[in-house]
Amino acid sequence: MLGNLFGQPEQRNISYQSIWGAGAEWQTTTEAGTVVNQDTALQISTFWACILLISDTISTLPMDVFRRVDGERVPYRPKPAWVDKPDISMLRSEHYQQALVSYFIDGNIFVRIYRDSSGNVANLVVLDPTTVEVKRNKGNGKKYFVINENYNRPITQENMIHITEITKPGELRGISRVEELKDNLGLTQALQSFASRFFAQGAITSGVIETPLGLYRDWE
Repeated sequence: MLGNLFGQPEQRNISYQSIWGAGAEWQTTTEAGTVVNQDTALQISTFWACILLISDTISTLPMDVFRRVDGERVPYRPKPAWVDKPDISMLRSEHYQQALVSYFIDGNIFVRIYRDSSGNVANLVVLDPTTVEVKRNKGNGKKYFVINENYNRPITQENMIHITEITKPGELRGISRVEELKDNLGLTQALQSFASRFFAQGAITSGVIETPLGLYRDWE
């Protein structure tokens, strides 16, 4: 209302979901004036190295399935085929690496479950977390998932694995690490950009200093 009085257009906060619903790419401008999103954050060498080290290490570890019998953990046999080959189109390590990258950057892992005619798990596919919106059915309280490429066919809770890192009370999605640390990451981007331009100029700051008085003074 004050904006209208002073002839300035009104501005409203834009949420992640409103950007997603409009089909636009999510970008956040930081206090340092840089744009931070999941792609630009990976251009920061330290951020990239940390994500790569953790995801590469964990994705190559051996995995198994267990169940509780009288309070004790025993291996589940026969071992399900999807444990060692979750996605038929890629290596096991590649599948779990994608899931971990999604987890550490977005704070969410979305794995689409495909089933055969008998209802058994046939394939598991890691989805791009920026394309998935989480909603709750008001009738039964279950979650369902909408993908922007297939909006009219939501995925039920039974056919999606959703793992979150930290979730705020009342929220369905996990907190994006990039969004929460945008100003820290943005400052790093700004310093990196400044250093690149500085050294590209030969590490010499150009400019002219002018003064109305002479710079020479006879001290004698």
